[in-house]
Amino acid sequence: MQNLLASAYIQKVRESTDFTYLDRASKIVDGVLSADAGNYEAMRLRSEIEMERHHFAQVREYSEALTKIASDDTWNWGTLGDSLMELGEYDQAGKAYQKMVALNSNQASYNRLGLPPLCHRERQRGHRSDDPGSRIRELGARKYSLVPGGAR
Repeated sequence: MQNLLASAYIQKVRESTDFTYLDRASKIVDGVLSADAGNYEAMRLRSEIEMERHHFAQVREYSEALTKIASDDTWNWGTLGDSLMELGEYDQAGKAYQKMVALNSNQASYNRLGLPPLCHRERQRGHRSDDPGSRIRELGARKYSLVPGGAR
């Protein structure tokens, strides 16, 4: 029940941009993990909370651990790849996304699979950023016409 409440708080952050909900979710998850360190759903939520906070190195650590616990859970491979992309580790991210596709070929996995090559091309063009993910989001938004001037 606590995990469901934490998950609802995380969703509320997305809907409202009120990050106090994220703090509430984090406190709940910390409590669940204090009582049961092996609570898999709470471990996943902890990773999701840290992703929302842009603590990508921590997400990578949590996701790597989760892939060892449940190597067939595509969500873990997705968060691992996403954190690696944000950290600029494109080759490693590509490997995580490949694993995700191998486990479940769907839109979420295929969409991610194209990101590492895109970022490599951007690096070759001389684009540098302290936030590699910002350029990814910008390019993805243009590609899918989510911003003015995007591809049609």
